[in-house]
Amino acid sequence: MRTATGLTRRSSVILWSLLVWGLLFTMTADVRAQGAYSLATVPTGSTSTSSNSFISFDITAQQAVRLYRFANLFAGTGSTTVDIWAHPNGYVNANTGWVHLGRTTVTVTQTSTPTIIPINLDFLIQPNEKWGFIISHHSISVKYNSSITQSSFSDSYMTIDCGSHCAGTGTGDPTTGVTSFAFSLCPRQISGVVYYDEGATAPNDAGISAIESPDNFCAGTEDVRVALQNFGINQITSVTINWKLNGVTQTPYSWTGLLDTLSAATRKTSVTLATMNFLSGIPYTIEAWTSMPNGVADTVNNNDTTIATRQSALSGTFTIGGANPDFPDFDAALTVLHDNGLCGPVVFNVRPGTYTEQVAFGGGRGTVSGSSAVNTVTFQSETGNRADVTVDFYSQTGNPTLYVNDTDWLIFRNMTFTASNPTYSIVFYYLGGMENCVFENIDFIGQPVLTTSTNNTVIYSPSGSLDHNNSFLNCTIQDGSYGMYLYGSGTASTEDNTLIQNCRFTGQYYRPFYAYYLGQTKFLDNTIIQEGNTIYAY
Repeated sequence: MRTATGLTRRSSVILWSLLVWGLLFTMTADVRAQGAYSLATVPTGSTSTSSNSFISFDITAQQAVRLYRFANLFAGTGSTTVDIWAHPNGYVNANTGWVHLGRTTVTVTQTSTPTIIPINLDFLIQPNEKWGFIISHHSISVKYNSSITQSSFSDSYMTIDCGSHCAGTGTGDPTTGVTSFAFSLCPRQISGVVYYDEGATAPNDAGISAIESPDNFCAGTEDVRVALQNFGINQITSVTINWKLNGVTQTPYSWTGLLDTLSAATRKTSVTLATMNFLSGIPYTIEAWTSMPNGVADTVNNNDTTIATRQSALSGTFTIGGANPDFPDFDAALTVLHDNGLCGPVVFNVRPGTYTEQVAFGGGRGTVSGSSAVNTVTFQSETGNRADVTVDFYSQTGNPTLYVNDTDWLIFRNMTFTASNPTYSIVFYYLGGMENCVFENIDFIGQPVLTTSTNNTVIYSPSGSLDHNNSFLNCTIQDGSYGMYLYGSGTASTEDNTLIQNCRFTGQYYRPFYAYYLGQTKFLDNTIIQEGNTIYAY
């Protein structure tokens, strides 16, 4: 009996949400066969505040398991290189015997929930077998729990043991396999999640691991392509691929070939099921599953099926808010924008009203695919009056009203953004290489505070974030500790070509405009009004 989601028969499943600047996003990723099970290592009531370069732990299998991915808390945000190492027979406090499993770059957007490390481990542990693991980080430390109240975490498949294991410094050298870790802090507990599947216990076990196509596509003719994978211990030479499109059963595909068992690459292949015409603006749900590998029944069914919903990329003009809109609010529009990308320039005309939400680009949502100098994204007041559209966000934790991370070619016109919590009143926070964005006729309104804290900056580009070629034209920057706080990386790594022209700075307690490590900044024809509310006005 197949399962539609591949998520049944779990003994311990924890579904983690991605919390980005206080905004809860519902991801629309595939329901995948891999990582159907998960086991977390965060005890009830526990917090993780300590950090170091790496964290270590043991995994012992009660039943055969195939590790898929790890996740862990990070101590800061930004990008970092991550390595994963394994040691047969368990963890050892020594620089010998460690096997390098992979290296990747991880972008960390928050420190409150575990960040998934995108290394597909495909690591098989047989029953009663034990392996030690190290997750090492190069530029952003990993968080762990230093006061262990519970050292062992188990379900019916595996046990994660942290009781005698260490954190420390060092990253090793994956190119030569030489490790150089200083095992200095023991015991330390990983604060994260292990995602896994049942191990290869069946001789003939196939499944669909991904819907590969269509993805990030324009309306029109596209292939329906899936990833077929061998999860068993036998070679597979034939299998039936069944599939549905929007609930309608399609003609099964009889695949023949060779899926070997030697490595992750030899166990997987791409299969094109059909070529279909996909219309603009219509979501398509594709469900695909396998049956009869090598002409016999598949006895492991929780990895058979993958489901994905895809929609063509955006192009054209849409409305937000008001009567019968295309999107009821900004979040709904941004969800479709991030999920589907761009096929051409897009304009969102925003109806009059106050929108009490955070407007967030990038981060956990990923980038907006297809954006360019031609394929821009514009948000503008439908009436052309900036006072008619207000976006206000009350944050308890410092999250800004407008947040842009690693997103380019945005245009905002004739709107008002405010932050209504006097304690945390960042109105606009941008980072991660935001480039070629224009903010025209925008009122950025902070809070009238009596503090020099950057928590009350109206427009904030933090230290180390290189955001180039951005323009602020005819804007009002009101109140706050700082009006604009822009900070590059260093004398040899500057944030370049920011244009601030015909803007009005008023009511700042500390500095109306602060620029550090910026290159080719153009500050032209602006008005700064110092109202004498503090001796700290600069």
